Amino acid sequence: MRPSYNLHDNPLIHHNEESARIRTSWPEFLQDCGGEQVIENFVHTKMVFNDKYENNIISWNGFFAEIKERQKSFFGLNNEHHLSILVKMEPSESSIFADLVLSVSTNVYNDNKEFYDGLKKGDGIDFDAVLVGLGNEFKMHHLHAKKVRKNSSYKELADIVVRESALP
Repeated sequence: MRPSYNLHDNPLIHHNEESARIRTSWPEFLQDCGGEQVIENFVHTKMVFNDKYENNIISWNGFFAEIKERQKSFFGLNNEHHLSILVKMEPSESSIFADLVLSVSTNVYNDNKEFYDGLKKGDGIDFDAVLVGLGNEFKMHHLHAKKVRKNSSYKELADIVVRESALP
C-alpha cells in the first residue's frame, strides 16, 4: 500500500503564519541560505528559509547602495513596495550586485521622508525587517523594512549593477 500524502502540501510554498523576532546574523543567514547553498541545493535551502527565516523579523546592518524605484500609492493606500533600497552587506555575496533589497512601504516612507531622501551611497544603516523572499542567482534577497536608521559607519562602494528582474 502506498503512503498517503496531500498533493497540495508543497514544502516550497510554506509560509510562517506568525512573525517572530529571531536573533540570527547575516553570516549565519548566508551559511543557511546564501547563494552557494541555493545553487548547490535549492529545494533544501528553500525549506530551511521557509522554516527558519520566512516572515520573521531580523535586525541587521549594512550599507546603503541606492534607491532603485519609487512607486506611487494609488488613492492614498499603503503600497508595500513604495521604495526599494538596495543594500550591500558585510560580507557581501557579490562585488558588483547589491546583496538584498529592502522594500519600504508608503506609510513608513511618509513617516520619515527626509531620512530616506537624505541617504547617501555608502552610508551605514541598521535595519529591522521582515524576511519575505529568498534570493537566487537572478533575484536579491527580499525584506520588508520595519525601521531603518543611519549609523556612524561608512563604506566606499563601487557602482552597483541592478537588473530590473532582480527587484520585487
